[in-house]
Amino acid sequence: MILLIQCIVGCLLLTLVLIPAAKNPVKYLSMYPYGVQKVVRGLPQYQNLPSAKNSKMSATVIQGLAFIVVGVLLCLLARIDSFIGAFVHMYIFFVVINTYDLIVIDWLLFCQKKQFRISGTEHMDKEYKDYFYHFKVFLRGMVLGLVVSFIVAIIIYLI
Repeated sequence: MILLIQCIVGCLLLTLVLIPAAKNPVKYLSMYPYGVQKVVRGLPQYQNLPSAKNSKMSATVIQGLAFIVVGVLLCLLARIDSFIGAFVHMYIFFVVINTYDLIVIDWLLFCQKKQFRISGTEHMDKEYKDYFYHFKVFLRGMVLGLVVSFIVAIIIYLI
């Protein structure tokens, strides 16, 4: 039951964090499909953006560290004290959040709502509705989830 509550709260928090992206979508450019990123980087008003590689790497490291900290806290709240218990608990949490992100945030909101479009790319319907791009990111997230869950399980096991 605690895992279900944690998953619901996690999905709500993810929504609260990502919905403001509609106000300043360029800030989240590294999360956009590659075709959109390429066009945006070629527009004169966006010439001073950080490099795509550095932005994506920074975002991945920050997300991974945040999930490790949150994962340890979630396992402690659930009173999990075994490696396997922590790994399974964290990976289920990760799968639920990642699936919610794919279906609700990416496919139902991002691909459909014009508010998430970056100025100068409004005409790029095909690129914004690239469902396969979001699915590939989802699959990478599943692998990242295994790594994060493993690290969380080690930390729980050691404390």
